[in-house]
Amino acid sequence: MAAPSSARELHLFDAGIASLSELVELPRMLSLRSLNLHCNRVERISHLESLTQLRSLNLSSNLIEVMAGLHTLTQLHALDLSCNRIRLIDGLATLRNLRRLLLSFNRIASLAGLVQCHGGALEHFEAYGNRIALLREAEYLRGLPRLTEVVLRRHGQDNPLCREPGYRERLLVLLPFVRVID
Repeated sequence: MAAPSSARELHLFDAGIASLSELVELPRMLSLRSLNLHCNRVERISHLESLTQLRSLNLSSNLIEVMAGLHTLTQLHALDLSCNRIRLIDGLATLRNLRRLLLSFNRIASLAGLVQCHGGALEHFEAYGNRIALLREAEYLRGLPRLTEVVLRRHGQDNPLCREPGYRERLLVLLPFVRVID
């Protein structure tokens, strides 16, 4: 990794990174605002504790199974964990500034973990291509007062709940503050 410790952005796409510990300079990059490690082989979110100024984190298309190691990223505005192996939404309680959360193409069956974001700044949520089967799971979105966009279906990829009769209409009644659904 050749980025100086004063760098504000670091993008390492498809670089064969298996662990964030391989990026030995990362903990010293205190000015980092954006970290994009899309399409690597990262299995665990770690070694980010010192990056307290990070605003955008993209770990999409990796091998992550657990949403952990995010607790110190309190300034994070955008988190992309799409295309991983995540089953449970978790680890978001301290991310009160989070505005965009992308969790599409994982193995998620419940939105219950979103209660950790209730009352926060979340505006945009995507989770298409998962295993969310029950419309009542959308109840967990009700505690997100700034939420304006919910994407549970896109480009022919959806969740089983999207195939229920009256899905969109029922979601609009449940979430009247949302402007965009799918």
